[in-house]
Amino acid sequence: MKKIISFLLVNILLLSAIQAQIRLPKVLGNNMVLQANKPITIWGWSSPQKTLSIQFGTQQSVAQADEKGFWKTTLQAENPSFEPRELIISGDSTIVLNNILVGEVWLCSGQSNMEYPMSLLKNYAKPQKGIDSSAIDLTQQYPSIRLLTVDKKVNLTDISTKGWSEAAGEAMGKASAIGFYFAKQLQNTLNVPVGIISSSWVVAVLNLGHPSKVTSPLLFLRKI
Repeated sequence: MKKIISFLLVNILLLSAIQAQIRLPKVLGNNMVLQANKPITIWGWSSPQKTLSIQFGTQQSVAQADEKGFWKTTLQAENPSFEPRELIISGDSTIVLNNILVGEVWLCSGQSNMEYPMSLLKNYAKPQKGIDSSAIDLTQQYPSIRLLTVDKKVNLTDISTKGWSEAAGEAMGKASAIGFYFAKQLQNTLNVPVGIISSSWVVAVLNLGHPSKVTSPLLFLRKI
């Protein structure tokens, strides 16, 4: 009987410790890009009613968790910056996110054309004249272009992903080719860091990612 009671107490303590840990959505992480020139919303979960402090660069903010542990705070808009910074969130525990830039953040979503990864570009015919730029890009590093690829999993309370990465190596090979070249062109034009979130499904439908006022005039396409 004593062993059973001890086992239950240990599990209760472990559960309490887990609930006390600060948790962030997976779209917030190391190496991410925060949208420039817009208020920055940071959110997550912790112990219910817990007060948390949030620091990003010179900005500091306080958030109060509700009865379910959810909290949210909004920081002031930041100018684009190539300077890596830390986001520090403190409460029952402390989370430090590193190597964060401020620039343009875009969601690249669609079907197989949008999903097509950089690593498969080598299967295309090489140009008869000039240089195959894709082959060169796959050997380069683009530290101010950041990539996040969403896994194809449904019925989750959060996205499934390996997180943000700089555009280089394995992360570059798995990235959406359209997404990367869009980011590269955008950076060449605006001279700001660029973050690309890739979430593509072969059978994705248009109206899932747009307001009804945008897609309703296009519903006739279903009959084609």
